Amino acid sequence: MSLLVDFGLYKKTAASNFVYKDIDTKNILGSRGDVGTNTDIDAIRRGMKNIFSFTKGERILEPEFGHDLFKYIYEQANDSLVEAVKTDIRALLTRWEPRVRIENIDVLLDKEQQTMWFEVTYFVPQLSQTYRSDYTLTAGWYNGKSKIFEIWCGFD
Repeated sequence: MSLLVDFGLYKKTAASNFVYKDIDTKNILGSRGDVGTNTDIDAIRRGMKNIFSFTKGERILEPEFGHDLFKYIYEQANDSLVEAVKTDIRALLTRWEPRVRIENIDVLLDKEQQTMWFEVTYFVPQLSQTYRSDYTLTAGWYNGKSKIFEIWCGFD
C-alpha cells in the first residue's frame, strides 16, 4: 500500500476555495478526525516557521533543511553582520519556500539577550498579496553547542 501526499499548488475550484494546502502539525487530527490542514497563507506561514524552527542537520532525511542563524547571535552587531543575516534569511526562504517572493528583511541583533529579531515582508504571487511575518529567535547552550531554544512568530 502506498500513500501519495501532494503538498504543492492546488487550483481553486468550486469544491476547494484555496490554492495551497499543507499538513497542520499543531492539529494532526482535524475536526473530522482526519489529518488537519493549513491552507493558503496559513500553510505558507507554517512552512516559513518550520524553516526557522530547525537547525541544519536536525532533520535526518533532509540534513540541509533549516538554518544556522544562531552563529550570528553572539557576534558584535554592525552593518555588515546585519547584511550577512539578511542574505542568509533570503537564501533560506528562496530555497525552502518557493511560494513567496521576498520584498524586504529587517534585522535586529541583541548580543546581551542572545536574541535575534527579524521581520520579513513577502509577496505571494498565487494569492496576489503582500504579507509580513515577525520572528524572534532566542539562543542558549545545549550539550556544549549553541542552540535556538525558542522561536516566536507573529503575523500582520
